[in-house]
Amino acid sequence: LSKKGSGSKANLIVEWFRNCNIVNGNSIKRYAKYTLDKVKDDPIFRDWCANFLRVIEIEGVYVASDSESNSEDEHMEHLGDVEQGQVKVAQRISSEDQLIKRSENLVTIHRAYDSEGNFTGVLPFLLDMQESAGTRKLLYLLGPLYDTLTKGKVLVVDELDSKLHSMLTRHIINFFNTQQNAKAQLVFAVHDTSLLTKDIFRRDQIWFIEKDQFGSSELYSLSDFKTETVRGSSAFYKNYLAGKYGAIPYFEHDNQLNEVLYGKVG
Repeated sequence: LSKKGSGSKANLIVEWFRNCNIVNGNSIKRYAKYTLDKVKDDPIFRDWCANFLRVIEIEGVYVASDSESNSEDEHMEHLGDVEQGQVKVAQRISSEDQLIKRSENLVTIHRAYDSEGNFTGVLPFLLDMQESAGTRKLLYLLGPLYDTLTKGKVLVVDELDSKLHSMLTRHIINFFNTQQNAKAQLVFAVHDTSLLTKDIFRRDQIWFIEKDQFGSSELYSLSDFKTETVRGSSAFYKNYLAGKYGAIPYFEHDNQLNEVLYGKVG
């Protein structure tokens, strides 16, 4: 290759890696600033988040400063399609949010009901103080997810399924399987065997990592197996748990473990 051609190819490789969003699914908080800024500055992203979050009974999300955190008008402004004519912001259920000293906070909006099931208003929750770890992870992940889908990037996520319900994980994966998505790709590691199904993946899209007795790991695809091992009608997750594809732990020392815990029996 000429020096010019070599440099051009190298630039393409470097640019490909720059076009990757790499996320640690167990340390998603580090991406909070990106998602917070997108919620604050991009109304399209904010509306997309609101529609996504309704699957977990959250009506919307916005960014509030400390001075705005108790403002009823602020909650009403970001309420979206909740019937604003009959809404008044309910009393906060906790004073813990008063301890937050940061200048800006992500706030989620929940519907509130009385003891008879009548809609009475909304409750604003400070994300980092009043939401579960799973809700926090999901919301922080939406920023990189949106950026990847809209810009045709590659999203690499380790432990995608941690803290998330199986159906939520599947919902995220399905965004990359739609006909509208022409370029964006998702590469991820999970331990949720319910995702091993031909309804979601082709065989060549499923890869396993198996560690040997020397501590080294081998990466191989489900498509590497012979046809009789992986038939079109096979339940991938059942075969995997039955050990047909390898890459599973073998519990060979339970007797010794029980003896340490309880002593020898008899």
